[in-house]
Amino acid sequence: MTLLTDDARRAMKPSGRVLFFRTFWPYQFFRFIWINLRMLRIIFKSHG
Repeated sequence: MTLLTDDARRAMKPSGRVLFFRTFWPYQFFRFIWINLRMLRIIFKSHG
């Protein structure tokens, strides 16, 4: 069990900016729309 705690202690911690963007809903909404548009483009290409 000590190996897990040692690994967890050395794990990289997210910066304040990363934590901000993870909880900033306008950014998350924009990413959601962008990813969906990319998926639609791929789907339309394959069915076109």
